[in-house]
Amino acid sequence: MDTTALATVRLDRSGPVWLVRLDNPPLHLMTLDMLAELAETFRRAAESDARALVLGAADGRAFCAGSDMREFAGLGEQAAERKVLVEDRMLRMLARLPFPTIAAIDQAALGGGLELALACDLRVVRQGVRLGLPEVKIGALAATGSQRLTKLVGPGRAKQLLLTGETIDAATARDWGLATEVVDGSAWERAVELAELLVSRSALSLRLAKQLVDEATDLPLNAGLVRASDALELIFASRELSEGVTSFLAKKD
Repeated sequence: MDTTALATVRLDRSGPVWLVRLDNPPLHLMTLDMLAELAETFRRAAESDARALVLGAADGRAFCAGSDMREFAGLGEQAAERKVLVEDRMLRMLARLPFPTIAAIDQAALGGGLELALACDLRVVRQGVRLGLPEVKIGALAATGSQRLTKLVGPGRAKQLLLTGETIDAATARDWGLATEVVDGSAWERAVELAELLVSRSALSLRLAKQLVDEATDLPLNAGLVRASDALELIFASRELSEGVTSFLAKKD
């Protein structure tokens, strides 16, 4: 395993699986350094042969409890706006990675921490963990999170979280569709297990499936069906389909 330890982010590369951990204990608060290091990590992942990425946290009391408010309070207006823009760019980079991404949430994910998880494709949450967007309590706004959250859980439930600033538990998050899986044990271990399963699938199929689902919430149905047809043409022309069918038939025999 190849390990890279930055100031606030740790990266372990295990073959085609990238394991990324926030490492700013105890709450893994988002600083400008962390945002820049995450953005650089995701840029490198996009340009690599990575096939899946797991995002979690090192030991501490939270997956991520949001922005470092002490740092934020010390920034001037222009620097504070820059931090928000850097965070938005980093989240877009994560969401646009051309392979599956999995958030492993073993501790509370609050504010920017939940927004980070929302930018992933899958969210594995440990039983008993609390999730929320409490920004409204200090007169702030989870602007980016409002968009991704609404697409996942619908406007009513999104407003409940955004307007009250209250948290929900893992079971509720699963019922709402926010958590894709809730586990009694380690969310990190389950997320790594999922990543290893995903890299055994066709990279092209995964990339196109992710792309189609992401586009489905924005495109009219007919336009989405056209995109689906285009994707099928790519699949039928691929070597991966031919090899997959041959392997399947060989197992049947």
